[in-house]
Amino acid sequence: MFPIAYIAGQFPLRSETFVWREVRELMRRGWDVHTFALHRSTEVTPPELVELRDNTRIVYDHEMGNAFASLPGLWDAATHASGTPARDRLKLAMQARAGAGLARELRRLGVRHIHAHFAHAPASVAMYAARTTGIGFSFMGHANDLFQRRQALSLKLSRAEFVACISKWHRELYRSLVRGDESKYPIIHCGVDTDHWTPSPIPSSPEHPASQATARLLTVARLVPKKGIDYLVRAVARLHQTGRRIPLTIAGEGPERGRIESLVRECSLSDHVTLLGATESEDVLNLMHNHDIFALPCVIDPAGDRDGVPVSLMEAMACGLPVVSGDLPAVRELVSQESGGVLVDGTDVEAIASSIASLIDQPDRRKSLGQLGRAHVVREFSLAANVTRLEAAFDASLRRD
Repeated sequence: MFPIAYIAGQFPLRSETFVWREVRELMRRGWDVHTFALHRSTEVTPPELVELRDNTRIVYDHEMGNAFASLPGLWDAATHASGTPARDRLKLAMQARAGAGLARELRRLGVRHIHAHFAHAPASVAMYAARTTGIGFSFMGHANDLFQRRQALSLKLSRAEFVACISKWHRELYRSLVRGDESKYPIIHCGVDTDHWTPSPIPSSPEHPASQATARLLTVARLVPKKGIDYLVRAVARLHQTGRRIPLTIAGEGPERGRIESLVRECSLSDHVTLLGATESEDVLNLMHNHDIFALPCVIDPAGDRDGVPVSLMEAMACGLPVVSGDLPAVRELVSQESGGVLVDGTDVEAIASSIASLIDQPDRRKSLGQLGRAHVVREFSLAANVTRLEAAFDASLRRD
């Protein structure tokens, strides 16, 4: 197979499992994948990802290009950035220079197509590298990169060979900016390995509360406003007021941690809410197996950021957990009463509490929703199915070259 390149902001990241799982699956299938990152990872790399990290080239660590090679890209950035704020024009100019440098590496490696994860800086650098080399490029947009940092998105959409859409809602967003058919905008979800993320092998028993009118509640998320974890904590406090003293485990780290810890103390929940901090993937799987309900009340934050289709929701559903989630457009394609969960207004504490209470009181419904959710994820959101869709898009692009 022809060599292809992947580029992300940092790679591999614990919080971006969907990127490195996709790369690994392509490699397993025989693709010659070269990985690039704009910046060196700021995380401690888990042992199983060290080889991927060490084989990833860092774009901004080295002067890959030269001033002459950068000129066409710089002119292109200046020409197509008219009307955008000066700060964004400067960013595009820097990304054009980085793209020119990256182009030299792509030529040396014989790369025939470059794919970017995230629609902001990685897609910009990929676009300028592709324009310099004459190869095709594509990208996958997610959330913050579309809702808050959208510079030159229409230009990227018009130039990309294809744009992988993580939901139908995302496809309609792109089509509202630049028209295109299904070959231009294929639905390719962030995939979950449903052979690995499976329901707990431990059957229900008196020690395992899945058969009782109680339950253990779990959320896994980066602690940022759009995840709505503060609303979840308040919902748990409301449940305690009604006599349902459900324990909540929060796995994840982020800038909101201090505020959430304060809220836990304010709600007198210190004995019932556990904040684990950053959690490795295998530990998350064990958490899924030892909890009964998963909740993630996604919201639109004050800056306009929102989730796409959260991977942790897919993982929970693959593990057979019923889920309660915030009712956002892209999330509706994953979660519904017919596909494993309950959607609520993520800012409505009473609605969150009521939905969780209903699941606590109905263990048979929990089991039924869990089965429906897993079936839906296996069918539409599995890693195998979505990498196959991605391969088809790559093949079509390479045939057009």
